[in-house]
Amino acid sequence: MGSVERVNAPFSVTQQAGQRSEADDLLVAPSLERRRLQCYLALIVGDMAAVLVGFGLAGLLYDTAEGASRSLVYAQVLLPIFLTLALYNGSYSTLSLREGWRGVLRA
Repeated sequence: MGSVERVNAPFSVTQQAGQRSEADDLLVAPSLERRRLQCYLALIVGDMAAVLVGFGLAGLLYDTAEGASRSLVYAQVLLPIFLTLALYNGSYSTLSLREGWRGVLRA
């Protein structure tokens, strides 16, 4: 019971996890996965900005500065609902990165 068995493990994960290879140091561009996550983040931040600017501008045109501040409160209430539905509908997917209109229509 005191001995440790190695079953189909050619190397120890803990030893390899802390080591970096020379190839990692030579990378010029970030990995494609990191770039894809950055694009998703850009889509989400862009949508958030569009909702806030849209509500703020509509409130400003409708009822000056007081209306703009009130409409921004409404936008803050609506934003989590919008983002939840957009994530659920697949607006932020690989396919929407390739075809922009697909993400727009799904949002």
